[in-house]
Amino acid sequence: MKKTMLFAAALALAAVPYASAQIIAPATVEFSWGAMHLSSGQAVMINFTLDDDGPALTLPVEFSLSDKNGNLLFQRTLNVTSGRAVTLAVAFDERDNRTLVPAVFPSDLYALIDPNFRTVTPCVKVTLPAGPYQPVLDRMTPTLELMDISTGRGVSFANNPHAIIAVLIG
Repeated sequence: MKKTMLFAAALALAAVPYASAQIIAPATVEFSWGAMHLSSGQAVMINFTLDDDGPALTLPVEFSLSDKNGNLLFQRTLNVTSGRAVTLAVAFDERDNRTLVPAVFPSDLYALIDPNFRTVTPCVKVTLPAGPYQPVLDRMTPTLELMDISTGRGVSFANNPHAIIAVLIG
């Protein structure tokens, strides 16, 4: 009986390193708030924060805008490090907005889009490293703000985008 229990314990201990050494493939997480209707005098601020709870981390974060037909209007990628927030400011390409938006809304990225595109879909896509996802997912906070350009005041705020996690293998 003792030999059987000793053998079972040894077998369990031998299996532990293999179980903890599992590697989960890199994945992409996409945060989308859905289509938005913009009007003149409004700016959309897309924010992404990677908190510093945990080991140092740097993630590539892609900011994009599509029109209502899915055509890409804007796309840029920034590397975001732990403890940092980055922002994309989006407004219509009107003469006043070229100077007013950067003055009113300090941002890491700016996108001025054609006024003919009244409906846009903002998206943030993050490439996760191989390994367990949950600790990294818990450190990410994307938000979206609709702002009034002339006053700098917030019109609305959304902090719960739809998230799609896609595992890319290979």
